[in-house]
Amino acid sequence: MVDISPEQASAQQLGLQIGKVMNAYELYAGGELLGRVGKFPPLAEIDYDRKKVFALPAVAIGEDGSLYLAIRIHIQSLGYWQLWILPVLVLAPLLMLRKLQQGHSEAKTLIVGLLIFVVTCINDLLIDFVGAETSSLVPYGFVAIVLAMSISLANRFTASISELEAEVAGRTFALSAANKSLAEAAKIDPLTGLYNRRGFIEEAETEIKRGFRNGRGFSVILCDVDNFKKFNDQFGHACGDHALMQVSEILRNRLRDVDRAARWGGEEFIVLLPETNSEGAAAVAEKLRVSIADNRFEFQSIRQRITMTLGVAEHRPGETLDACIARADQALYNGKESGRKKVTLGSYKGLSLIS
Repeated sequence: MVDISPEQASAQQLGLQIGKVMNAYELYAGGELLGRVGKFPPLAEIDYDRKKVFALPAVAIGEDGSLYLAIRIHIQSLGYWQLWILPVLVLAPLLMLRKLQQGHSEAKTLIVGLLIFVVTCINDLLIDFVGAETSSLVPYGFVAIVLAMSISLANRFTASISELEAEVAGRTFALSAANKSLAEAAKIDPLTGLYNRRGFIEEAETEIKRGFRNGRGFSVILCDVDNFKKFNDQFGHACGDHALMQVSEILRNRLRDVDRAARWGGEEFIVLLPETNSEGAAAVAEKLRVSIADNRFEFQSIRQRITMTLGVAEHRPGETLDACIARADQALYNGKESGRKKVTLGSYKGLSLIS
């Protein structure tokens, strides 16, 4: 037995505590903690079997109590059973490359982080199973893949917001177009396709404002089908509706593009003639009267002619639309009273019979 000094006896045992995590250990000498590297999980979580006490030979301790110790520590982070991840490390990049070729928008971002992660995993596998003398890089790989996924999610969120905004804009445009169509439809008479009373008034008010700016007036013609109630009673409402449609077609064909024709109500029609005085409007009214009188209306086996009486009034500066139409209506009434089938001109001073 070798004689040892008291100093040697006090340091004859070495306690070594090594955690089963990478780069974490504690070194004891003579029961005292000499130092530590890394951080251990709490003892209460799991038994890591990480504390062992070894007997040291006397030759490891000098006469003055100095400890001569060499420690070689290799901590294996992966076991051989965990090599199943190798196929995953190969298949995942291949799948991502396939998605990239298919034009997947997020594959470009994810593949960068995935490749970095794969490289770091291979590096740590080489450390564990080959003993490569490099630093562990897996944490950086996790950071890369998490960062890539975050960017991918941000891109997808941004793309979703953009798609949603585009969809909202598209639906807003469609709704605006639908509202515009509804507004236009509200101004059209469904039977004749001409403006209705509301549409005509809007057009006439616009013309009044335009005339106020350029100093040019307009005239209106109020037209009424003669004896239309008797016509309806004799031939039926279907034939009467067909006759009104034919009248509206004649009005469209005989008027200028700038003129506006409307169904004023029942068998009454009204025409707006921009930049036209009373004499010009009377001439247009006479042409319309003749065209309708010369036309033979056919419906099924019925062939009939109809006539119209027309009242003309020129809009005067400062006059309201209602007042102008009232003068045309009075002219129409007087034309009816004086025998129908004629054009009558209304003025401030009275009425003039044109035909």
